[in-house]
Amino acid sequence: MSDDRLRSTGSPDPGHDTPISWRVARPGTPVFGSDGTLVGTLHEVAADDNEDIFHGLVVDRGGADPLVLVPRDDVNAIEDSRIDVSLDHDAAAGLEPYSTAGASDSPLGGLDT
Repeated sequence: MSDDRLRSTGSPDPGHDTPISWRVARPGTPVFGSDGTLVGTLHEVAADDNEDIFHGLVVDRGGADPLVLVPRDDVNAIEDSRIDVSLDHDAAAGLEPYSTAGASDSPLGGLDT
C-alpha cells in the first residue's frame, strides 16, 4: 500500500478500500463505471478456479436488465466494498447478456468457448 493511502497511525485511509483477489470478491458488491456511475452489482465471478483463470465479472444491472459479463480486461480494481471497471454506464449497458444455461456442465459457466 502506498504511503499516501496511510494515515499517520499507519492504518488505511477510510476513503480508500483494500484491493482484494477476484477469488474473494463478494456478490452484491457495487460495480462502478469509468464515468463514476453505478453499473450494477457483482452477481458472480466468471472463472475457472481449477486452472486459476479469471474471465471477468458477471454483473447484475438490476430490474429487467439481463446479467452481463464484464471481460477481465475491463476490470480495473476489485476492492473490499467496490469494483471499478473501464466501461462507462452506456458501454456496460451495451454488453451482451450473460447466460447461465449449462453453467453446471461447463467450467466456464455461461461463456461461449
